[in-house]
Amino acid sequence: MTDKPALRQVLLLHEPPHEPSHFDWMLECPLPRERRLVTFRTTRRIDSLLCADLDLPRLPDHRAHYLDFQGRIDDARGSVRRVATGRVLHIHHAPQAIEAVIIWHAQPLALTARPHGHDRWRIALRPLNHHDPKTKGFP
Repeated sequence: MTDKPALRQVLLLHEPPHEPSHFDWMLECPLPRERRLVTFRTTRRIDSLLCADLDLPRLPDHRAHYLDFQGRIDDARGSVRRVATGRVLHIHHAPQAIEAVIIWHAQPLALTARPHGHDRWRIALRPLNHHDPKTKGFP
């Protein structure tokens, strides 16, 4: 991996006042701007998945303060509560692809994400295994 400090990820339970609750999954990118959290909406807790293929809506990038924030959100958008935190050991973010190595608990996971359709992304999570051709190119 790298000597740089690990970036963070967070899974927030978002409880809006006029729609069903959902989770916002945010991954920190090493960008020199405030809105540097790549964000996806999910109805499932993804922090316990070791292998999954997901089809998730991508939300606009969020501000970094959501890594630590819990409570009521401005403009009557409800509230958020942190349900899981993890690390992002490596991330490559491009307009048409995201590749990362993430950890929620102990098992490193290879994450690949590609857009398809309007604001939707296909995301694959796999246990990181340097002998597996699907995750071989990850650090």
